[in-house]
Amino acid sequence: MRELSLGMSGVDVRRWERFLVRARTFDKAPTGFFSSDLAAATECYQRASGLEPTGGADAATLGLALQQGLLDRDLDEPANASEPVASKTSRWTVMGPVIVAAAAAVGTFFTSLGVEFVKYQSGLEAERAKLQNLLIQQALRVETSAGTAAWRNNEAQLEVVSRLRGYVRLGLIKMEPATLEAFLSDLGSVPVTRTTAAAVQATSTAPVSAPSPEPQAANTPRNGTIASAPPPVASYTQRVFIQFAGSIARDQIIRMARDLSAQWRVEGADRGGERIGTAAGLREVRWGHPDDETAAKALADAIERTGVIRGDVTAKRVPAVGRNTLEVWISP
Repeated sequence: MRELSLGMSGVDVRRWERFLVRARTFDKAPTGFFSSDLAAATECYQRASGLEPTGGADAATLGLALQQGLLDRDLDEPANASEPVASKTSRWTVMGPVIVAAAAAVGTFFTSLGVEFVKYQSGLEAERAKLQNLLIQQALRVETSAGTAAWRNNEAQLEVVSRLRGYVRLGLIKMEPATLEAFLSDLGSVPVTRTTAAAVQATSTAPVSAPSPEPQAANTPRNGTIASAPPPVASYTQRVFIQFAGSIARDQIIRMARDLSAQWRVEGADRGGERIGTAAGLREVRWGHPDDETAAKALADAIERTGVIRGDVTAKRVPAVGRNTLEVWISP
């Protein structure tokens, strides 16, 4: 709408007159001519609105009037006016359907986007759950031909403990620490089928077969790197599982395991135990049951005498370790 001043005429002047009538600053019938009376009414409207009283419908005045409904349909030309009513249709009437259609399109787009996002999140959670179950199954996978004996003699239990702890530490499996420790503590005496049903969902329950034993070789004499263990003074019934890390060579571990086999039941002595990163920085023999404490301390002393590592080896109680079982965790 153009700016209006004294002496101008047109349909926009009549709209301005009707607007001032509604604002109660003008009480004459609209003529379409910007008279002195209309200028006085305009100046009155400006004073009441806190605007500069210029007497003309300038930009500031029209801006405020637009906010107050200057283009409302009730200010359009009557049907009996000389100009066609269609030419005076409010711009908001024309733009209304367009705005509604645009808003509907935007709403549909964001609704579709939200649905796709929910689908993506659901798929992501499903894949994460599938991965977690696969990892647990891998930790518990064993050969059925060995029966349950291999599980009960702790050969499979140690593998499960090591793998599950590693998976939880890396964040691949979500399991609360208390749940994990309760799960691991059960491994020493509870069959795998009950353990997995209570602590792990949808996992394999077959037991791990014990490795085929190979003939034990005679103790290797001192060669400057590994010293032979002293002649056995006692025989222990505990099974020993070896985990190592760092720069220790597997041949060194094999020779140490063979030497220790004179007093302990070292599992997989000819294979040299398991190299695992979680053993880094450790020099300890772990035991869980009170009856195994003495044997654990004796094993720690024997490992020190082999010379494979420098420094003290300590005996440490870990409740998750099963009865009649000792775990060796060493690194340089």
